Amino acid sequence: MRRSGVSVVLAVVLAAALFSCTEPSPTPPPATSPGPAPEVRHLQVVAHQDDDILFMNPDVSTAIKVGQPVATVYLTAGEANVADTYGYAAKRQAGTRAAYARMARVRDDWRAEPLVLDRDHRVELYTLKERPSIQLVFVNLPENADAKALGGPRALVRLWQDRANFVRVRALKPTGGVEGVNCFYDRQSVIDTLVGLYAHFRPTVLRSQDTAPDRRYTGNWVPFHDHPDHVMAALFAREAADLYQRSGASPRFVSMNYRDYNVDEAPINITPEEQREKLDTFAAYVPYDDQVSMGGPYDAWARRTYYRWPRGVNWVATDQSGRRRAFAVLAGRLVRWTETDSDWTGPSPAPDAGGPLAPTISVAGQRVFARRQDTNDVLVLSESGWTNLGNPNRGGAREFEGGAPVAAVARGELSVFVRNGGGGVSMLTAPDGRTWPTRWADLGGSDVQDGIAVAANGTGWDLFAPTRQSVLRWSRRDGEAPRRDTAFRAPAPSGPLSATATDGDQTALAYRVTDSAAVAVVRTGSAPVLLPAPGGLGAPGLAWAGGRLSVFVRDRAAGVSVSTGGAWTPLPGQVAETPAISLRDNRITLFALGLDGRLQTSAQDAPGGAFRRWGALGS
Repeated sequence: MRRSGVSVVLAVVLAAALFSCTEPSPTPPPATSPGPAPEVRHLQVVAHQDDDILFMNPDVSTAIKVGQPVATVYLTAGEANVADTYGYAAKRQAGTRAAYARMARVRDDWRAEPLVLDRDHRVELYTLKERPSIQLVFVNLPENADAKALGGPRALVRLWQDRANFVRVRALKPTGGVEGVNCFYDRQSVIDTLVGLYAHFRPTVLRSQDTAPDRRYTGNWVPFHDHPDHVMAALFAREAADLYQRSGASPRFVSMNYRDYNVDEAPINITPEEQREKLDTFAAYVPYDDQVSMGGPYDAWARRTYYRWPRGVNWVATDQSGRRRAFAVLAGRLVRWTETDSDWTGPSPAPDAGGPLAPTISVAGQRVFARRQDTNDVLVLSESGWTNLGNPNRGGAREFEGGAPVAAVARGELSVFVRNGGGGVSMLTAPDGRTWPTRWADLGGSDVQDGIAVAANGTGWDLFAPTRQSVLRWSRRDGEAPRRDTAFRAPAPSGPLSATATDGDQTALAYRVTDSAAVAVVRTGSAPVLLPAPGGLGAPGLAWAGGRLSVFVRDRAAGVSVSTGGAWTPLPGQVAETPAISLRDNRITLFALGLDGRLQTSAQDAPGGAFRRWGALGS
């Protein structure tokens, strides 16, 4: 282990661990470090030994394919409540190692050693011998169902809810595992352990699970609507990321959250090839775990992968002076980059929103719209600071249900739209662009999923919302009341939408379709066009420039591909999600968060021309 990484952690820990391992072994030598810091490093934090395989692929396998360093932290031993908890935990670990060796296409041969985080806590570290940049960390806290755990079941829930740090649990040592890892943990020491692991691995991409599962689904897991360990692992990961971000080391990383159990109630959204790869990887795990199978929900989970909060494509704006600004949520906080006469500055922190923000934001009318994750409120940032717009379900039973906002300016009016707790869409409009009413308007709809899109045109706006079977459309023209277009028909979507104005009052819409993951391009008044499935995840981006529509996607190689109606043309390089788009003099400029955690851009040399290589902006 790099001692410098540990010293950073010890300098920023807020509270010392209260309990130590009761079966100490002699202090081992430092564990193997990931080595010199490459530009891109991936770290996953999950609850169980198959969560990353089922819910985060193909993103993890893509990183492994191109040779980037990948590490995964498993918070629990995954032992459930079987008779031989220690043996079952060991088998699940073996299954995980087999799956990663399969993804790396090398022998399943690992080096095991302790990773010491402080004098009271050590964890198991496994390094793949033929690909030492692939490492797995097992913390081995008790799984939710383990009735034999200290204090009984629900270990992670009890730890998370105990902000006074009175609750303690003891980690397991799986059969044949590394000695001295069955330490005691309280809430703060779990967080500090994760901060220590972040400092050790120095991720530029940090993946975790769903902190707030959609309560419309997975009704058999009330009150969390997912496995409690999934939600607790995500909350611990987010809390540790916040502390790590404040550590003074100025880490730069992109956080990404993934939906878990409830994806089986969503449409298939990855290509048949990506499904086969996920199933092949899971097939390497299954022989070691007699509690799972290749059928049932496992098959359904392996055929889908959804980001919990896709960033969207509307986070770059041009101010009144013609200079562009880009915004992003990093570790729950809004940051911005600003164009100058000759360069860009940033990232610089925006005013504090008072709580963690979801990564999905929307920029319109020189304002930034965001969702506060701890209250579900919609916020808007202007030059005077943040304004809380509340949420459509305030005070009701569905108060904490709802999606992220999208916004648009049309005919001087600024409107924001959000999926409400009833599964429809609600709207709030500031007629003068500044003064907001207190009551949201319910536009109707049902079964609306995350990823609604709006496009302003010459006479009003068009709003589109994905459901699991169709796309809903509303429009507003010439100041009239919004109208639902019940005649609108389009292929069934499998994820978030993107929309842009084209000619006059016309609009174009793009999204990935169910089952095949082909990209549908729908222009009002025309039949849908299906582009070949490019792989990857997220909404396509759209640009209307020079009378031509261009479509951009994050593809199966984590790069960006562009189409103007035919085959996809890949751009060199990799990005975290679909890029935002800016137009200037009919030239398209793309902005994306890179896998190195920096803001990247690629611009056309001339209208309709080729794109330059990606380059970093700001510091």
